[in-house]
Amino acid sequence: KGKYNEARRWFELTMVRLLTVVRLQHGGHHHLLHRSNPTAQATLITFYIHHNMGHCHYRLGRNDEAMKSYRKALALARDENLGDLQAAACLNCIAVLLFHNGNAANANSNNKETFRTVLNLLESALTVYRQHSADRQSKPIATLLNNIGRVYYMDGKYEEALQAYSKALELRREILGPR
Repeated sequence: KGKYNEARRWFELTMVRLLTVVRLQHGGHHHLLHRSNPTAQATLITFYIHHNMGHCHYRLGRNDEAMKSYRKALALARDENLGDLQAAACLNCIAVLLFHNGNAANANSNNKETFRTVLNLLESALTVYRQHSADRQSKPIATLLNNIGRVYYMDGKYEEALQAYSKALELRREILGPR
């Protein structure tokens, strides 16, 4: 479990302090935030706190809490127009959680609906990352392709899985080198 509990506590403390600063900012004291648009900066920081808290909860095995944090981050990304990349990062995390929760709970049953939902989320995120990546090569794209491959593999679609895994491996080799 490493230091994820400690990290989660720091993120929670940061959230409390950030909200205090935002309240002060409305009274004219916004020295800790960017002066051009302190509220927008606070919203972006809040997004990252929720997203990182989701990661901490996930690593601690608290998947329900992780899902809540990722959904809060996704809502902020969409409602506050923080950007497609932030929303795509949340979609990937939500998809991974749904995949793991669905697989763990229903390991011996047919998960076609869960796989379809997860695959749709991952493909939506992949589309966004490809649109924002000038050379179509990035670690998030490789990660998404790997996640897509895993869903196909677990769904028994081995040819599709192999294609996604191969693309992910090729990208990772190009980005990270042959090791």
